[in-house]
This record gives sequence, structure tokens and C-alpha cells, in this order.
Amino acid sequence: MAMFNLKDSEDIKINRSSTTSDVLIEGEGLKRVEADDCHAGVSSKEAAKETGSVWSKVRLWILENLIKSVFAVLVAVAIWYWT
Repeated sequence: MAMFNLKDSEDIKINRSSTTSDVLIEGEGLKRVEADDCHAGVSSKEAAKETGSVWSKVRLWILENLIKSVFAVLVAVAIWYWT
């Protein structure tokens, strides 16, 4: 399923759009379509990295590394407990 499904349109401009779908625009009877900095088939993490602000990139980095750190601590505690 496409992100945009258009029919009988004349002048379409799409800027900075990302979708997890394989198709960004689908339509019939389209005369002129412009798409700048658009991506289809992108995961939500990749979309946030590319189109997000600096703050969203920092939050994503902290979240990814926090999960890895918590997992490492839990594994270390489990090994210590069982030995």
C-alpha cells in the first residue's frame, strides 16, 4: 500500500516524506509530481535518523545504548549469581 494514493491531480509537491511501505506515491491521471528528499521502504529508526532533529538523534542514541548497557549489567549479575 502506498503512502499517497492520488487520482486525477495536476500539481503535486511532496517534501521530506518517509514511509515503511515500498511505494511512496501511487495514482492515476497525475500530470506533474515533484518529490524532494523522500524515501520509501525505510524503517522508522532510519527515518528518525535521517529526518529528525539533533535532539531526536541524541534521544535515539541514548535509548539504543541504554538498552545495550542494561542488558550487559543483567547478564553480569546473572553470571555472578549462578557462580
